[in-house]
Amino acid sequence: MDRPTRDSELFALRRLRLARILLLVQGVALVLVIGLALPSYLTQLLHPPSCERNQMCIGLGGFYFEASLVFLGPPALVIFATA
Repeated sequence: MDRPTRDSELFALRRLRLARILLLVQGVALVLVIGLALPSYLTQLLHPPSCERNQMCIGLGGFYFEASLVFLGPPALVIFATA
């Protein structure tokens, strides 16, 4: 009678390990998406748009990075904390 219990425990441990690996993969994917927006942010910082006088100039080069950091950063932190 001890054998089926042990097999079910091993199966549960394997499933838990797989779930942790999948959580890490999701966390890495979120960080990768944030990282893909980093070049536009650096371009915005190093080469700000030049505007002529009396013209309104809006530079949204770093917006994608900031938006992805705000919206995807907290879920990535939660995923890494739980994995």
